Amino acid sequence: MATKNSRVTGTDLEQRKWDNRLRKPAEAADIFSQFRGDIIGENVLPGTPFVVVKQSGQTTRVMGLVKALSGAGKNGRDALSGSEEKLATIPFTAYSNEFKHGVNQDRFGIDAQANKPYALLAVAVPLLNEFMEKNLGTHRRQGLLQRYSFNLTAAPTSRTQHWNSNFFVGGVAFSSQPAYSDTLATYTSAIGAALPASPAAANQMNLANIKKLDQWIRTQKRMKPYKGQKYIVTVPTNQKYILMDETVGIGKLTLNTTTNSMNLENWIGAWGSLEFVEDIRNSVITRVSASALTATYTTVDDSRPGVGVANWDVSYVLGADSAIELELEARHLERDNSVEYGREERVGAYSNYGVQTIEWSDDTDDMKNYGSAIAVWASEPA
Repeated sequence: MATKNSRVTGTDLEQRKWDNRLRKPAEAADIFSQFRGDIIGENVLPGTPFVVVKQSGQTTRVMGLVKALSGAGKNGRDALSGSEEKLATIPFTAYSNEFKHGVNQDRFGIDAQANKPYALLAVAVPLLNEFMEKNLGTHRRQGLLQRYSFNLTAAPTSRTQHWNSNFFVGGVAFSSQPAYSDTLATYTSAIGAALPASPAAANQMNLANIKKLDQWIRTQKRMKPYKGQKYIVTVPTNQKYILMDETVGIGKLTLNTTTNSMNLENWIGAWGSLEFVEDIRNSVITRVSASALTATYTTVDDSRPGVGVANWDVSYVLGADSAIELELEARHLERDNSVEYGREERVGAYSNYGVQTIEWSDDTDDMKNYGSAIAVWASEPA
């Protein structure tokens, strides 16, 4: 005999419970936040990768950088008087500009009541702070890779981005590395020409190329080391598996080494003077053609291209005084309730800063940069 069940029919009467807790994906902290150091005196650089300068009342800061002495000196009884060398100073200008973002939400009315269970106003401020912090990480990477953070390209600062003057292509001989040019198109073509159109595994972040990078940093570019006579090299996640491979990478050399002597977050190993830190938010350069390159960053959304023969993973090589971060106005929140009798609350996060590479022109097509370099690796062999 069939059993008849009494059930509520139709979906209109089915009761549902809605989860009113808004969630967001878990995301790793930005490694660049650990490399900051405040300036310690009148134009005295602190010897950390990111030099932080805070000031108010002026929109730029001019710093005097002193060149090393280069005279021949005197020997024996030769008189020194009248042959002294004059100190050569270089004016270096740091820039800043606004960066801001905001959200809005109804405070009362039918829409506010509908959204009340989700407490949107309560989560707005933490989300804004997270947004600003993510963009600061992107601006730091832009300042290193393209000389100026993107917010400095807007008026009234109106800087023009360029490529870092120290550029290393994995698997390419020293003699074929890109030659710097003050002309952006010329330098872009030099980099594009150095990037193989059909890269091989030999262009990835293996032990052989790490040895060459260490040699290039110390003998070709003579970069100033960070503390402990070390350089920090960020490792794109895609390249970590090659770098730490037990056959072609440094994995076999570090299996018994677990000491993070510099207490670096995301530290994955060391070789020679290089300390490797994983950068899950690494930048990507795409070789559109031999004369056209595009740089892609991840900020609030990851829009970077996937692996491919035209895409190159970016490592940042950080020595002492790699970039300067000029802060004119610390991050702060402003609220506006002026819409429709205060129905709508608008919250804005404001900041005023700029990030740029510490490098200066010594002559035409001769840029001096002793603090940072860019190394790129093939994301996928052809």
